[in-house]
Amino acid sequence: MKHRHGSIEEWEIIAKRTLADPHASKSECLSALIGVNQSKDEWLKEQLGLKMGKAWKADLNTLNKLIRTDAPE
Repeated sequence: MKHRHGSIEEWEIIAKRTLADPHASKSECLSALIGVNQSKDEWLKEQLGLKMGKAWKADLNTLNKLIRTDAPE
């Protein structure tokens, strides 16, 4: 049985939902970005890249806070 891959239009809808989600993770952004890779909507791809960068920095900031609180004094 072959699985049907999502069309570009479906991936664009997913990408727009990801952009609208203020708590989207970097993996959600990356998945949407990969899905719209062949899309002609350059704005959408650019915005997803920016959102992924922000999510990446947020993860690093959280990790740094955890490291600082777990470090022996």
